[in-house]
Amino acid sequence: MKSILAGLEAGAVRLTEDMINPNDDATKRYGAIPLMFEKQPRREIAVGRITYDSWRQGPAPALRNVMDGHLRRLTLKAGSVKLEIVAQKVRNDWEFVARVYSRKGVRHDMVLRVGRRKILAGSGGYFLWSSKLVPRNLQLLSYEHDIVFEQLSWQ
Repeated sequence: MKSILAGLEAGAVRLTEDMINPNDDATKRYGAIPLMFEKQPRREIAVGRITYDSWRQGPAPALRNVMDGHLRRLTLKAGSVKLEIVAQKVRNDWEFVARVYSRKGVRHDMVLRVGRRKILAGSGGYFLWSSKLVPRNLQLLSYEHDIVFEQLSWQ
C-alpha cells in the first residue's frame, strides 16, 4: 500500500476515470455486499416458479444419464423479477450462469443464494458458480424482498 501511495505522489501511477468514478454497474453490485454477510431485517418473501424449462421441450433425461456438454436452460419468475439460468454438465461438475432481470433491465443489486452459498453478481450482472450437485432451492435476496424458488426438479 505504501508503494502505491509513493507512486501516486511521484506521479508514477496515474488514476484513471474508472478508479475515481466507478460505473453504475459496479456501484449497484457493491451496494449488495452487505446482503452477503450482515443479518438483514425480515423482508417480504415472494415465491417464484419455473416459466421455461428446456428439458420440457422433449423427453427430459434422467440426471444420472446427462452427459458432458449437456445444457439446461431455466427461466424462473416472481412478479416482475425474472431469473434466467443456463446449466452445463462438465466432467463431474455442473457449471451455472444466471442473470436477473426486471422491467428496468438487468438487476445488479441482488444476491443469489444457492443452498448455503451466497453469490454476488459479477460484471454485467452475471452470477457464476459450479457445483457437483444441482441446486434444489434458490433464493434471490434484496433489500426490498426475498424471492424463493423451491423444489427445482432435475428429473
